[in-house]
Amino acid sequence: MPYIFDTNSIATLSHYYPKRFPSFWSLFDAAVEAEEVVSVREVLKELENHTFLQQWLDDWLDEHKPMFHIPSAKEMQFVVEIFKVKQFQALVGEKQRLRGSPVADPFVIACANVSDGTVVTQEVKKEGGSKIPNVCEHFKIKCTNLEDFSPRMVGSFKNLRIGEISRVAAICGAGSPQRPGHIIDDVTSHRRPTPLA
Repeated sequence: MPYIFDTNSIATLSHYYPKRFPSFWSLFDAAVEAEEVVSVREVLKELENHTFLQQWLDDWLDEHKPMFHIPSAKEMQFVVEIFKVKQFQALVGEKQRLRGSPVADPFVIACANVSDGTVVTQEVKKEGGSKIPNVCEHFKIKCTNLEDFSPRMVGSFKNLRIGEISRVAAICGAGSPQRPGHIIDDVTSHRRPTPLA
């Protein structure tokens, strides 16, 4: 049951500088290698179309292209099911249609559905909207954000230093535009870590 990362969650990782978070990246890379963390080809295309990425993250993406899966036939079929719901046809914006820009959202959702995985996105549910959390709720697909995902990763890092845990907590909060400055309680508390699975 993998975690499928949306474009905005991967972009948020640009705040996790490898020199400041060596343990985080060592074990995150291991999760990618084990295919516990994956994404889809369209996410990579969206990232490649933007210039906001820092060079080190751009280099990291080049080294981890196998994590961005090509949609399977079952996933393509599920994308069709998503667009059968009129409300969710807005997943593809007018500008994207006119420009022929890549659209990752439906493929991220489809990947999670077929693999029984969990979507990781920074999008927030909007009443009557077509955001990823709206679609996931409709099709009963698990969905979370980087802020809630990170404590699970951190909790599995047996060798993560206390100082690094604090910095991860602060950045997770800073990386959430909906909840600026929020610090993750699970990371710094003494509660038993939540398993990744």
